[in-house]
Amino acid sequence: MPGTDAEGNPNTTFETANFTQNWEREAYLQFWEADRINGFESRVITQVHGFGSQSFNRKGLRMEFKGSEGISNLNYPIFGDGIMESFDRFVVRASGQDAHRTSFRDAVAHSFFLDKDILASRSRPVVVFINGEYWGIHNIRERADERLAQRVYQTDIEQMDCLEFSQAVMSARTGDTQRWNAIRDFVHQNDLDVPENYAAIAEMIDLDNFIEYYIAQIFVANVGWANWNNRFWRHKPEQDLPGQYYDPDAMNPYRDGRFRWIFFDIDKGLGFQQSVTANTLQYAGSVGTWTTASSCSSAN
Repeated sequence: MPGTDAEGNPNTTFETANFTQNWEREAYLQFWEADRINGFESRVITQVHGFGSQSFNRKGLRMEFKGSEGISNLNYPIFGDGIMESFDRFVVRASGQDAHRTSFRDAVAHSFFLDKDILASRSRPVVVFINGEYWGIHNIRERADERLAQRVYQTDIEQMDCLEFSQAVMSARTGDTQRWNAIRDFVHQNDLDVPENYAAIAEMIDLDNFIEYYIAQIFVANVGWANWNNRFWRHKPEQDLPGQYYDPDAMNPYRDGRFRWIFFDIDKGLGFQQSVTANTLQYAGSVGTWTTASSCSSAN
């Protein structure tokens, strides 16, 4: 927590607070069903999850099963649907910036698109106790990143470029930005009204996925997006050569070399700070500036 450290030095900033240090700690996790049946228990590795919400009293926690005196994979219907699945981790999420309001805004937004062609994450509400003390309502979540793409689409992380764009900074979570930079340059240098150029882009990114992703963000009126919280990935094709982005014959279509988008961090959507007349189309096109719609409410 912010304050004075063990050596008496001032420690009052967000950046130096203990909850931002990416510390991992061993813990013992027990999961009880609503009917009081003990679902599972194991030693886990845990750490604080999130960024700005790390300063809140009720924090998200990552749980990883690493096999150190515990299980290496959890085999359990953790999302309450009766389907036995294997997990090496999950997040006990406190709903981020929405923690002090509904505590389920992000989870509800994801539920709209679980059957669509974008990568969204499931959820299950739980009551959390830490060392026996009530700690509030959280949501068990799949973390929406490259490892979720690996599990859902049977991809190989070692062959993936998973990128994140936030606050004008592009970074690679896995792989590198080389292919994305080439796509960006192509878009800047070519007129996409030309059919041949548009067809070329369709071999660089999955356009259906891109369109559905934008529809989803616009529909939920996410104000924590556009100029930050963009995450997208591609699986390299077997022949990943310069100028060759797409393998139309890939046995697994999600290994065809095209970029696809990940839906995540919708805590500031669904009316978090904007009225129902906010022009979500305008926001998506202007990278982060809202106006009030006068006659386009049907577009929201």
